[in-house]
Amino acid sequence: MAFYPNLLQVSISPNDAEFVQGKTSTIYITAANNNPADWAYHLSLKLTLPDGVSYVSSAVSPISQTNNPNGSITLMWDNVKDLAPNETDFIFPVTLQAEQTFRATGLQVPLDTKLSRVTLTAAVDDTP
Repeated sequence: MAFYPNLLQVSISPNDAEFVQGKTSTIYITAANNNPADWAYHLSLKLTLPDGVSYVSSAVSPISQTNNPNGSITLMWDNVKDLAPNETDFIFPVTLQAEQTFRATGLQVPLDTKLSRVTLTAAVDDTP
């Protein structure tokens, strides 16, 4: 059978994570391989954090962490997991912290500021 990329689902929950200034929050990356007979090998993740949010920890350390000019941070994980056919319950927790200052400007984050969304992209291979 052929691997169908549209049957791979990756999401973040909660969708609109609430961050309290100076505190940590955990988001959950969920991956599901709904292909009935084909493995999704070498799940790789790219997570971009908005200015004002920083990475604290995860079960697997990222292979890279890039501070972008706009103050965002890009984290990359490679080969996190091979997803079996019909494996729908993989959860990858990532702990983040809401900072008190913006990285790009050094200005204090106002208490009532809604921060940009965390963005996620994922990739897999169809061969081991």
